[in-house]
Amino acid sequence: MTECNLCAFDTEDDSKRFSDARQDHAGYEKVCTQIAAIDARTGERFHYRPTITRKRGRGRYTETVWDVQPFLDWLEARGPIRCFAHNLAYDIGNIWRDRLDELDITMVGNRLVRARWKNVTLLDSSNVWPMPLAKVGKSIGLEKMEMDVESEEYVFRDVEIVIEAMALAERICIQYGADMKSTLGSISISIWQAGVIGGVNWQSTMEDIRNAYYGGRVELFKTEASMVNEVYVDNTNPYEPQTLRAKKTVDKGEIYYTDINSLYPAMMLNKFPDGDDQYFDCETLAEAKALFLSDEELYGVIHCDIEIPDTIRIAPLPVKREGSGEVCFPVGPASGWWTVHEVRYAIAKGCKLKKFRDAYGSRTGSYYYRSFVETFYRLRKEELDKPQPDEGKTLFYKLLMNNLYGQLGMKGSVTRSIHLTA
Repeated sequence: MTECNLCAFDTEDDSKRFSDARQDHAGYEKVCTQIAAIDARTGERFHYRPTITRKRGRGRYTETVWDVQPFLDWLEARGPIRCFAHNLAYDIGNIWRDRLDELDITMVGNRLVRARWKNVTLLDSSNVWPMPLAKVGKSIGLEKMEMDVESEEYVFRDVEIVIEAMALAERICIQYGADMKSTLGSISISIWQAGVIGGVNWQSTMEDIRNAYYGGRVELFKTEASMVNEVYVDNTNPYEPQTLRAKKTVDKGEIYYTDINSLYPAMMLNKFPDGDDQYFDCETLAEAKALFLSDEELYGVIHCDIEIPDTIRIAPLPVKREGSGEVCFPVGPASGWWTVHEVRYAIAKGCKLKKFRDAYGSRTGSYYYRSFVETFYRLRKEELDKPQPDEGKTLFYKLLMNNLYGQLGMKGSVTRSIHLTA
């Protein structure tokens, strides 16, 4: 096992026993049956089967209590240390269910990022490897075992997978002079900004500019089909979005779908604005409009009214619904913030610009993110070309490329609960 400055733990409980047997377990709580942990600095292992007591209450309710203190004593003695679990919230429920007030918890939205307990920082490996643990294990050559919640070997294998996966992520961070972070998105930012790549971001203080930032597009035009066959065409040019097209012959005619692989990294190879000057640094709004309607190089966002004809089968511009904030692609009159490139494309497809309201951006652009994408695309390709590629590395390189884009555009709320004493 790799020696590194962290530990990991996993818990098992008896909830599967009830579901497998289809027992009526109303009034009975699940109980923690195993706790396993490994200190990767020394290789020291801890295993414990909690003592379980049940107290019959009124009616069918039974209070279940299990003793986790031996594990907590072991963990505290290891500190200060980072301790990982895959799907941490579940394991916290098994260990700290009656003592959550002892934890200092940090959330982003509804996602648990970290929890601090005494001198231990509890972290979720699924925030770095956002997939089932079985897939993580397969990628690093450490297969997850067949489920057996009573097996000590089974629970330790899960702990070993977490340690090896986190050790791999940390080695890549160190290689690029970056600090190890709590989430995949923050790791990608850390590597991008570190000295080896030295990325800088285009930033703007104008809140309206964010109105032109939309999520990905998913459209469904047919709701029922039975597939008979499919044909794929895969474009693997790293400087173009990798388009996966398929034609399917179905009982009720034909359907087509298009999926863009590596879309976010491909877009990050392009230029982005060098500034956020109002009217693109023109003197008047009219001059900015004329510049926009020309063929000159231009980067940024505009606020405008536009008419989208109903003859366009696939409407080109996103609009957020009032109230719900859902993104839709309407026909008819629309008003909103979009990028220069989006509106120019819409006009080329037959949309009519009705009113030009505002604009921010620059007449030149820079490749802010290209070196990051090219670096990890090259590393991934070099690894894949080896006779025995490291699948863990290739997967993590891909995750880094896909997550930098989302992290740079994220605007989430961070909440924190702190244990206070008088």
